[in-house]
Amino acid sequence: MQDPLTPELLRDARQSAGLSQRELAARLGVRPMTVSEWELGRAEITLPASRIALALVSPPSPRDPHGLARRNMEWALSDTTVMRRHLDGMERRVRESIAALDALAALPPR
Repeated sequence: MQDPLTPELLRDARQSAGLSQRELAARLGVRPMTVSEWELGRAEITLPASRIALALVSPPSPRDPHGLARRNMEWALSDTTVMRRHLDGMERRVRESIAALDALAALPPR
């Protein structure tokens, strides 16, 4: 499954959060040039959208100026939650497909 985060969406979200490219880069632990390249579409966005979203909304604390410890825990939880949702959706689609195949099998032969 592809990440739905586009360069334009990343730029708009960063600007809406009131962060500079340098500030977002610091929160993500990447170079400011990396954020710039992502926003210009010159480089593939290599981090999960959930991690970037957390970086946009997680304020830094005095003990953890970049919010890395908390954000990493939130990231793991968020990725697990997202993965669980995707698996639930996949399970539902598989069950629907099985039901459709059962219905087809119950039809009289032509």
